[in-house]
Amino acid sequence: MLDPHRHSRWSEALRRHGLPASYVNRVVGEWADHEAELREENPSMDAERLETRMGTAEQLATFAAGLFRRRTFAGPHPGRPPAAGQLRVTAGR
Repeated sequence: MLDPHRHSRWSEALRRHGLPASYVNRVVGEWADHEAELREENPSMDAERLETRMGTAEQLATFAAGLFRRRTFAGPHPGRPPAAGQLRVTAGR
């Protein structure tokens, strides 16, 4: 059975990392799907074993926050730092 308290702990941990609500909702949904798949594979899996497989709420949130920050930093500026374009324009004047 899926644990709504676990999902709340995931949400809280993600929010503590300052992630946007839309990202928190999406990630919690993905983790809930993964939890359901693990429980489908092994219906007798207890909460402790599930946490051992997936990680604690804080471990998962730290990992997700790192992915989010890398994605948002590198997304609009692949292969160069965000200020590189501004420096080139400013230096050319």
